[in-house]
Amino acid sequence: MIIGRKRRYRIIQEWLDGREMGFKDVAETLGVSNSLVNRAARGQCNNRRVLRYFIALGIPADVLDLPEDLRAEAKARGAA
Repeated sequence: MIIGRKRRYRIIQEWLDGREMGFKDVAETLGVSNSLVNRAARGQCNNRRVLRYFIALGIPADVLDLPEDLRAEAKARGAA
């Protein structure tokens, strides 16, 4: 199922690269598959665990095009 969020995949990827991380590192940290992290970054799914981790890393909410319920969390963390 394609959700179709307008996440900025390349910016997310560059953000992680700048911290010497990749989607594989995120997947290993969270105990999920690399493909799940990749799909979440592309906007093909809204996995809350992955998105919350991206927020915790400081990736701006506008880059993530977050679902409504996570926008409030991102705003509370100052990522909005």
